[in-house]
Amino acid sequence: TNSVYNANASPVIGDIRHDPPLPPPGSSIAIACRAGSRGGAGMVHTVKLLWRWDANPQTNTYDELQMFDNGLNGDAVAGDNIYTRMFPTNNGSAAVTNGALLDFKIGVLDQWAGAATNPAISIADTGTNALCCLCFFGNDTAFTGEYDTYHVLMTASNRSLLETRGLYLRTTLDSTCITSDGDIFYNSGVRYRGDSSEIAAPNQVNYYVRLPRGEAIAGRDILPLNHERQLKQRLGMTVAHDSGYGVLASDTKLVRLWLNGAYVQPPTEGGLFVQLDRIEDIVGSHFADDSGNYYTANGSQAGGPSYQGSLDYVTPLSSYFTQYLVDKTNNPVTIWHEMSNLCWIVDQANASTFPTILSNRIDIRYWARYFATQVALDKGEGGFDDPGAPGGDELRLYCNPPSGQFYI
Repeated sequence: TNSVYNANASPVIGDIRHDPPLPPPGSSIAIACRAGSRGGAGMVHTVKLLWRWDANPQTNTYDELQMFDNGLNGDAVAGDNIYTRMFPTNNGSAAVTNGALLDFKIGVLDQWAGAATNPAISIADTGTNALCCLCFFGNDTAFTGEYDTYHVLMTASNRSLLETRGLYLRTTLDSTCITSDGDIFYNSGVRYRGDSSEIAAPNQVNYYVRLPRGEAIAGRDILPLNHERQLKQRLGMTVAHDSGYGVLASDTKLVRLWLNGAYVQPPTEGGLFVQLDRIEDIVGSHFADDSGNYYTANGSQAGGPSYQGSLDYVTPLSSYFTQYLVDKTNNPVTIWHEMSNLCWIVDQANASTFPTILSNRIDIRYWARYFATQVALDKGEGGFDDPGAPGGDELRLYCNPPSGQFYI
């Protein structure tokens, strides 16, 4: 039984795009979408561009312009359900000024008076802030092509909220993300990320960009951008990644960030950000089965408890999640029991049996290569993977289900 069937379904709108992605001031853009309704071809009555210029506070209401599927007025092919509108119109409209931010949506009405608007709901887990598509008129004059650039557009009200609300709030705010290759991701979510590396200046924070569900850039739907020790992180991750024997490390790249026409330039290391991978992405790119449990120790959590990872064997079992490690679990049945077992094995002192039982829980050659890499890099970050520390933060562990072995 189809429990969601609706004989009177509303019309649908998708594949919204504007071209060019980053238009210069004084130019026009083509805004297009695909629209359809139940009953097939010819059942769409009207498609309209709803537009206004961004302002803070926003007092402008949306104006309407007809969109076309007639092969004229900027539309490429008649009758293909792709509706287009040139904006601004070429009938004496004033030229768009540098720095203008266009806020737009698409509305459709079908032959049965069914109506729909896109965007209407969040597909990037954004908060309750209003959703819209954004287009910025202005040139990225500092772009040389040397580094990939993420052009992030936010309404003035959302940007003000991002920069004035608490640093550790995890609700993302609506944005449009445009890559230097011209890919457009409307309704991406943006927030700050990190903990001790978050500072209250707009050019000294880490950014977290979540693409809409089903969208990705090079297989990544979340883009963590770090402003601190960018070149060291890039070097360290690259050395670890290429050290052999399957050592897990983040893929990284140096990128630029351009926010509403302004180049966000961290004060150190070339004004670049380093893009990192989440532990889920690292594990997913190395293991066919990524359904195991993740363990992290991230130090203090937004002013809360400080999680310092170690391999000390402790009891009761609850000590692991109240004092040591923060879990990200895929299998609640095994969570913490497998960690307790690993720590118990490490705590054994019988030299004759230790290597054998230890290999039940870790790949010894893998861990040896990993620790050798940390020594070669003279790692100074806290954590028991630091040659001089028995424990600390910045720790990630993954337990691989087929083998039951831990990877660091």
